[in-house]
Amino acid sequence: MRKFILLLVLLLSGWDAGLAQDITPYIALIERGQVDSVRAGYEDLAFKYPGSVSIRYLRALIETDATKAVAIYKDILRNHANSEFGAPALMYLGEYYYAQGLFIQSQSILKQLIRKYPNFR
Repeated sequence: MRKFILLLVLLLSGWDAGLAQDITPYIALIERGQVDSVRAGYEDLAFKYPGSVSIRYLRALIETDATKAVAIYKDILRNHANSEFGAPALMYLGEYYYAQGLFIQSQSILKQLIRKYPNFR
């Protein structure tokens, strides 16, 4: 029984690592304005890495509906705030609120960004 529990703990602790996908090349494509290329390959990535926070983040980046992107960023913050995508998700939320003219909410979010992620650039 102890071996089973140990095996279960080891499997579960490494589970998320198996779902991770390096999305750096896709972000580079987005930065070069090739969003359609990323959109074209997104479904395959989402199928290959279901539940991956990096793929969720990528989805938010390519989403054309800002409300849907905001929902994804909020989900990332709720469930994966300590991942490498927590800080950028918070930054994008702050930018969204600013663009909507919600300056107080934007200021609050961006202060939270500085407080929680002081080394974010």
